[in-house]
Amino acid sequence: MITLKVMKPRIAFYSVVYIQKILLFQLKNLLDMRLGKSCLTALIASIDARNRVYSFVDKLKNCYLLMESGKLGCIKMHDVVRDVAISIASREEYSFLVRCDKVLKEWPQKNRLQKNTVISLKVDGMHWLPGNLEFPNLHLLKLDCNAGLPPISFDDLNKMEEVKVQETQDSFCQGMKELKVLALFDMYGSLTTSLRCLTNLRTLSLFHCRLIDDDISVIGALENLEILRFCNSYIKELPKEIIGHLAHLKVLDLLGCVMERIYPGVLSSLSMLEELYVGSIFQNWCKDVKRKEGAKAIINELVSLSNLVALDIAVIDISFWPRGLVIEKLKKFNIRVGIQFRSYTPLCYPSLSNQLQLEVENMSDIIEMSLYFLLKSTEILTLSSSVKGLKILSDLVGEDGSECLTNLLLAGLYDLEYLINITDGDKLATIEELTISGMENLMEIWPGELEAKLRTMKVKLSNGLSSILFPSNSIKGMQHLEVLEVEDCPSIGVAFDLEGLV
Repeated sequence: MITLKVMKPRIAFYSVVYIQKILLFQLKNLLDMRLGKSCLTALIASIDARNRVYSFVDKLKNCYLLMESGKLGCIKMHDVVRDVAISIASREEYSFLVRCDKVLKEWPQKNRLQKNTVISLKVDGMHWLPGNLEFPNLHLLKLDCNAGLPPISFDDLNKMEEVKVQETQDSFCQGMKELKVLALFDMYGSLTTSLRCLTNLRTLSLFHCRLIDDDISVIGALENLEILRFCNSYIKELPKEIIGHLAHLKVLDLLGCVMERIYPGVLSSLSMLEELYVGSIFQNWCKDVKRKEGAKAIINELVSLSNLVALDIAVIDISFWPRGLVIEKLKKFNIRVGIQFRSYTPLCYPSLSNQLQLEVENMSDIIEMSLYFLLKSTEILTLSSSVKGLKILSDLVGEDGSECLTNLLLAGLYDLEYLINITDGDKLATIEELTISGMENLMEIWPGELEAKLRTMKVKLSNGLSSILFPSNSIKGMQHLEVLEVEDCPSIGVAFDLEGLV
């Protein structure tokens, strides 16, 4: 038997059980439910809480209670471990009710539910769930609302006859006054009006949901809400009724969400917001020329969010970037400016690296918009288009260099001649993967006198390089290189000059 030395990882282990979905779940979900459940931890800053969750998960993996899933941001649990955890968590001292192996056919007896603090169930439509139930001790409720069917697809919204419309009893939430966390998966229907009774709710998450009545104004009654997520859901709009009512909201997640409108003034009213994940919503709006000005006005509301520490956003060009946005406080970010690169990956999981993708015309744009402040903590950097006025890349990162940069992609930088000057020392020494494309005037990739940590290098469509890619004096600095790909670079005749080395 394995006995954990500390209580918190054990509780985190049980937390894994009630939020898992088919043995594979996101660390982000674990974070949300842990933050919302006061019996697990005092509510602290989201970034700090995330680090603690990772620490707990590492302890559980070291004890072989959790395993890597092979999917970024996810972990998994063996079904035997899961069943044992469910059995332990169902004991009276924990009062968890978890059914993750099969769809619920009938509602559990009323007297069996009153002591439960956590309920996680798979149901075949919410239309049959009873009302007027009393859950005096319930802190967390998670429901897979159409567990008998595949996940709802936006491509099939007009073919939903087989999906049970979720006409939940209006009184369903009335007996859950102590509820802290509510998570609904694959719900096709409308939010129950009794949601306004959940005055203690801290976390509300809708995953893969489609709200058919287009009205979520009832959320404005949840004045103590701190985390609000609509991941991969269809929500017509964030309505004006929210303005002034979600004063305590710290996290707003719209990643993967199909949303037609954010009412003006909603974002700027979230004065306590610390994490904002909107992904490519604004880019999608701008496909319609008539909506561009409206999108730009909503983006400019971000300037008033002075407490932001995490941001995921994509805008169509630098003119849409909100001037005056305080970005020096950002600890986690995934920012994309420009539309040419199609490989945009939303910051779906907290473990993803800080990413900055910039497609601009002038180096002055990067400086004027203060985006260069993020370069020091950027881990994945993409620079595209003809960034005029930049001849040496290391000049962009300033005197302190880039401490975290591991992945660099450069494309079409017409004026760029060198990545790094020998006098700049180790400004870019942390790079492990380098991709160069369409660099007509690039003369040298890496000075021979500097040692690099590069493991992967891809070079294509760059005709300005010398006939010898790596002269003999630079090979010693490339000892970590494992992968080299050269494509459509006719000026290069020799990859490695081994003269004098063998």
